[in-house]
Amino acid sequence: MLKSTIKYKVEQIGGVFVEVPTKKVKPSQTCPPCGYQHKKTLDIRVHECGVCGYVQDRDVAAAEVMLYWSKGTLPGFGTSRANAPLR
Repeated sequence: MLKSTIKYKVEQIGGVFVEVPTKKVKPSQTCPPCGYQHKKTLDIRVHECGVCGYVQDRDVAAAEVMLYWSKGTLPGFGTSRANAPLR
């Protein structure tokens, strides 16, 4: 019900609702700049990439991953907004 309400409100103001496939993208475990995935427990609150060295608050990094995925610019995922599930 929450998702449908958010979708309705977004579309009401002329926006586009894009649902990120979180089981594939894994926003809280993916590095926004390089796309590397590293499993973290919930008590780890800072994203620190061992590949590219990117450091960011875990929630901010997850939001960046979802933004980049929706724009089709998340490295390593071959994402395209044209293929995004619009609901």
